[in-house]
Amino acid sequence: DGSFLTSGTSLYEVIRAIEGVPLFWDEHMQRLRNSACLTGSIIPLNPSEIKDSVLKLIKTNEVDTGNIKIVFNYPAKNNTVCNFIVYFIKHSYPSDDDYKNGVDTILFHGERHTPEAKVADVSFLDVVSKEIADHGVYEAILVDGEGNITEGSKSNIFLLQSNSIYTAPGEKVLGGITRHYVMSVCKDNNLEVFEKCINYKDLQQIEALFISGTSPKILPVRRIDNLIFNSANHPIIRKLMQGYNQILCDYVSQAKLIYSGL
Repeated sequence: DGSFLTSGTSLYEVIRAIEGVPLFWDEHMQRLRNSACLTGSIIPLNPSEIKDSVLKLIKTNEVDTGNIKIVFNYPAKNNTVCNFIVYFIKHSYPSDDDYKNGVDTILFHGERHTPEAKVADVSFLDVVSKEIADHGVYEAILVDGEGNITEGSKSNIFLLQSNSIYTAPGEKVLGGITRHYVMSVCKDNNLEVFEKCINYKDLQQIEALFISGTSPKILPVRRIDNLIFNSANHPIIRKLMQGYNQILCDYVSQAKLIYSGL
């Protein structure tokens, strides 16, 4: 039931599996090591051992598509002895209509304590999740103490204005794996991404925006509170969506060839 996350410190990664392939494995393991470094934690398993557990989970449950959570839970303060848990979690992937029309969001004034590390913050997530449920929206966009947009509660945010793309500086947000690939697709399409703080009071000047993450991939935003955007029909966002989906297809195809040769 996830209650162990409230005991001590928990480092975690959520990895999406498609056709039995855990996506972007090396990047997730690098981020896990970074989280361990930032928190002074010791990870007792190497990436190959962790991957063996993930593949065993997929095979044993005969479930090849979904979200898998990897957790290293440190009950004591010394962050040396830990519990290792790998399990499927409930996922909520956007519908075709969500990608076609965009989704609704709200602003939430608050920020995670360690944005650059993937550390479980159950109390904060509970508060944000309640706001999301109460308003019947897909995501909450976080605003820091200076009024700047940082990230979503479980996603990264990209904003478009005059063919330029803006996202919060890396030190203010979690270095999302999807965020990395979105920036790569932008580069491939000769689109410059500016890592710059955007104040929530300036949202009326934004043409369009989208969120990125493990479950949503690249997902256009239709509404923030009472502000309406035609993000789903913005040509740049449509092009980025196509580019990212192609990366996913190529990754899965190549990984399945490697797995078949093992």
